[in-house]
Amino acid sequence: MGGRLRFFLPFWESLTSDVFILDAIQGVKIDFTSEVEQNFVPKQISCSRDVKLKIDSTIDKFICTGIIEEVNHCLVNI
Repeated sequence: MGGRLRFFLPFWESLTSDVFILDAIQGVKIDFTSEVEQNFVPKQISCSRDVKLKIDSTIDKFICTGIIEEVNHCLVNI
């Protein structure tokens, strides 16, 4: 499962003292110079009911385990 490496930091510290690796294990933070925007509206994709149920189930599982998080969509005019 994604994001679990940080729970094993003591093990990683026993393997290496490399600051870059240990920082990455704890979670990489990206400093953006400006707010990140999605400047397009995704196209609607059609698929069978079975595929949609599998996709929805996977998304729900990812949300419950904290791999992804739900956000609100909004359009911002600059």
